[in-house]
Amino acid sequence: MFRIVPIEYERIWRFATHVFYLFGLLGSLFIPFRFHLLPFQLAVNRFVCAPIMATFFPSKSNIDISSDSLWLSLLLGFLLMVSVVIVSFSWIIRVNSNRFKPLINSVLVYYIAVILLKYGFDKITKSQFYLPEPNTLFTPLGQLPKDALYWSVIGLSYPFSLVVGITEAVVSLLIIVRRTRVFGLLLSAGILAHIVLLNLSFHISVKVFSLFLLGVNLLILQPFLRDVFGFFFLQKTTSLSLLPPSPLGNLPIWRRV
Repeated sequence: MFRIVPIEYERIWRFATHVFYLFGLLGSLFIPFRFHLLPFQLAVNRFVCAPIMATFFPSKSNIDISSDSLWLSLLLGFLLMVSVVIVSFSWIIRVNSNRFKPLINSVLVYYIAVILLKYGFDKITKSQFYLPEPNTLFTPLGQLPKDALYWSVIGLSYPFSLVVGITEAVVSLLIIVRRTRVFGLLLSAGILAHIVLLNLSFHISVKVFSLFLLGVNLLILQPFLRDVFGFFFLQKTTSLSLLPPSPLGNLPIWRRV
């Protein structure tokens, strides 16, 4: 006779959480930064992706791991597969994955903070929403693609860029400080959700990367989402505990920055 084995939803959830934590860590390490924070990324990505691209996509031989490119999608798919394999193997040999969670959590926290700080200063220094080029200004409005139109209109107002940039920089600092980290991550989740909406709505080519950042942000906030939902929507009285201490927590704030 067949015996119905109950589905252990809690165990499945813990497995998925471990997979996504590792996926977020690998993504933070191997998605190449435009500002070359980690110089080994391109070499590793070339080693991982080039043979697969040469086999299945011979016409895409040039390495372009920019957001929304086929290369980036392939890289993220590979990293997700590696995460599933590693976590599955660790569960088979009964490795306690929870002891690595605070370290991975800390890496992801500082990763989100660095990205927000970088893009915040880009807006403050006018490196991101720059003034439109003459060829854009002389192009009829109806002939501009949506992303160029949005970028150009936003670039006309430096006060707007300044306020948004300062907001992102301040939120990144809130994330770095442990006592304000959960509050900062709640704010950054709203910022990143807004960025994802803009990228999808105006077809701006940072959709995949912004979705990855939002996913990492929500992953870090996952233990607190039930309390936050109960406070805002169910009018429950609750208190938020601190995130696990970072391995860098004993350093002075200026050294962490």
